[in-house]
Amino acid sequence: MIGISENNLLKHPFIRKLRMPFLALLLLSLILSMIFDKSSGLLHFWELRRERDRLVAEIESLKNEKSQLEIQIELLKQRDPKIIEHEARLLGMIRDDEEVLRLNYVTLPDSVVR
Repeated sequence: MIGISENNLLKHPFIRKLRMPFLALLLLSLILSMIFDKSSGLLHFWELRRERDRLVAEIESLKNEKSQLEIQIELLKQRDPKIIEHEARLLGMIRDDEEVLRLNYVTLPDSVVR
């Protein structure tokens, strides 16, 4: 450069004025990239954390369902008549001496029902 060394350039008043805003802008852009980066930012981390919590809750629910099914299996293996009848009713089965009455009904609009 024309008579200006590197040390003198950094001490120039115009450069000294811009140094702090430039560093603040650089720091701000670094922080924003850390927050909003799709692959490794904080938002991605929070999304993964929520997903993990949802999966943990789902696993717990499935474990409870599994234990209930294991209890049902054991009861069915014992051939308890009440349990077998209950399960048959859930499947829509009836006894030989029973009849099923099918009722057809019409839903009335709210203006008719008082």
